[in-house]
Amino acid sequence: MNPAVITALAAVGGSCAGALGPVLSAYLIQRGTERRTSTDHDIAQRQLLYSEFIKEASALYARSLTTQLEDLDGLIALSALMGRIHLLASDAVVAEAELSVMSIVKQLREPNIKLEDLRKAMPLAAQPFSGFSLACRAELSTRAQRGYR
Repeated sequence: MNPAVITALAAVGGSCAGALGPVLSAYLIQRGTERRTSTDHDIAQRQLLYSEFIKEASALYARSLTTQLEDLDGLIALSALMGRIHLLASDAVVAEAELSVMSIVKQLREPNIKLEDLRKAMPLAAQPFSGFSLACRAELSTRAQRGYR
């Protein structure tokens, strides 16, 4: 083979290899950035959903302790949130959410408690939805660790 051709091919090959480095580097950086952005969005969406569920469930549970349920708006809102949780959440979070709803429905069947009796019977540290909160925290932590790799 002609030495001039070999020299030309070596120059072209070197240029291609040199140009490939920055292109590959930019691709990997962009892919990592997109993964982090997607993970951040997913976590934020789940945090919002879980906090809405806790807010609705807590309000409904508190009302169920001291008053009779006069309308179904609270249960309907909670049911809608449960549907969204079924779409997005892990099995552990879904199970804890279902337990939370069952505790509310159970409390709705119980007789009302007077506010004075409620203060005596329930310490301030009592949190009826702590299992749900802990399951959510574990899921979000796992998602964050998995998403940033």
